[in-house]
Amino acid sequence: MTIFNEGIEQLFAAIIAGYKKPSSYEAEKLHPKQLSEPYNTFAKMRKIGGAEYEYGHYRYYMDDGNTFYKEAVFMQDFIDDYDKIVPFDAAYSSYSKMDDSQLRTYFTWRTKVRQGHVENISISYAFCYLYELLNDIGVIDATDGINKLIAFWSAFKKYSDRLDSCLLEWIRDYFVVHHAELTEQFAVVSRRFPVPCYTMDVEQIKKTISCDWDDLKTIELSSSFKITNGRFYKANDAMTVEKCACYVVRSLAKLFKDNGVDFRKMFHKMCRERMSSLFKNIPHKTVSMPPAVVKIDALESIKRSARGWHREYLSFDAYKSVVGYIMKCIEIKMRKAFGYKKSLQMPSISQLENGFLSPPTYRGRHSLRQLKTWKGKAYGVIISPAFEQTIVKAILEYCQMAHVAIKDEEIMQARLVTIDMSKLAEIKRDHEETAQKLILSEDMQEEQTFKQSPPATVGTGEMSGVDGFVNVLSREELVLVSTLLAGGQAPANSEMLIEAINGKALSVIADNVIDCAEGVVCINDFYFDDLKTAAGGQNQ
Repeated sequence: MTIFNEGIEQLFAAIIAGYKKPSSYEAEKLHPKQLSEPYNTFAKMRKIGGAEYEYGHYRYYMDDGNTFYKEAVFMQDFIDDYDKIVPFDAAYSSYSKMDDSQLRTYFTWRTKVRQGHVENISISYAFCYLYELLNDIGVIDATDGINKLIAFWSAFKKYSDRLDSCLLEWIRDYFVVHHAELTEQFAVVSRRFPVPCYTMDVEQIKKTISCDWDDLKTIELSSSFKITNGRFYKANDAMTVEKCACYVVRSLAKLFKDNGVDFRKMFHKMCRERMSSLFKNIPHKTVSMPPAVVKIDALESIKRSARGWHREYLSFDAYKSVVGYIMKCIEIKMRKAFGYKKSLQMPSISQLENGFLSPPTYRGRHSLRQLKTWKGKAYGVIISPAFEQTIVKAILEYCQMAHVAIKDEEIMQARLVTIDMSKLAEIKRDHEETAQKLILSEDMQEEQTFKQSPPATVGTGEMSGVDGFVNVLSREELVLVSTLLAGGQAPANSEMLIEAINGKALSVIADNVIDCAEGVVCINDFYFDDLKTAAGGQNQ
């Protein structure tokens, strides 16, 4: 029993002593696994962006332009040769949104691009490469940056056109930031773009700015209503409609000027808007630029001041509804004057009011009192009786001036002939021979005429009408008529020959066939087609 108790005591003592004795066990220290390349480089790059490695995943902080720039500088000389292509789709591309396989795909593709081989790939990768160039990553200077942006855009366009609208704005911003370093003007740079800077034709824009009012399509750039898109324009002689409409616009411009209104203000306006920053919605380093005004072209300029960024641009949309109201009124009056059966309804006066009332917070007719001086005057001119009277008068003036007539609801115009220089010598020789014959005695002239072609007598069974008239013409007279029908001009000193021809026409068809209005010698439109048929048969 004693021995047993001693054993128990020794056991408890040993247990107690074991608790007091320092433990021989120490916790094992875990060292992070050493990453192989290129993954080690990717990990270092992510730390620049504020990423932390936690339980096998990366926890990201929000990216900004400066962070992307620092990461891009770190990776600017990195190259890769990955044998896989992993897709990538992100609203705003950045390195931090790519996993390791996507990073390897991107840098392998970028390596080929820098070697001149642009291959098709997910559009998000393309945007990431553009962000690098816009941040001056991988470029020698600003000129090299512009060239590489345009070259990549042109090469990648065969795969996607989603870069077009973005690069038009981003290259403009790049030009603004680096304008002091660049030797070329933006207008010169933009000629190398794979798409035009403007959806409108540049020549038409210049004509619209000049306000010459001699081209209907340039006028319609500033109009919500387009005559050239309507049935009336397509159903008639388009050239006559265009010239008439332009003549009316020029007449209205004079009306507005007489009332103290600059008509040009309705067609284009220089607008100004505040810009939050350049390179909007893309990761870009902070832009540090002194106050300056950078002229992009004749239509746009960017201004940097203490108040921030501003854009000034020429707009053709400011008063589109007002110009549209005017152009519709012009077509309505032209339809009536030209005898077009289908009429248009007059535009609502509210269209005119809403077009002048700016900003659109104005409501009701009483708000017209708040219009600026020139707008109020312009509104008064348009609603005055003189407005419609001027349109109608101008249409009639043009029709009279251009010899426009309406027949069976069709616009007809006197044909203004031009001389065929190759036939001038022959016509002149024939004319001289005829002139010599016309001074012969009356008896000799009648005898010669009778020998050449006996006159046709209406109602005697012989040829009558236009055929009969052609049949009684001498060779010289027939040559002159044929020349006019073919679009030629009558030679000088043809008055006697023309009188002889019209004299025979009066005796056969009781009308003149050659008109000499305002010094222009031409065939009467009423007999043109019949004469062409008859004279053509005679020439065969």
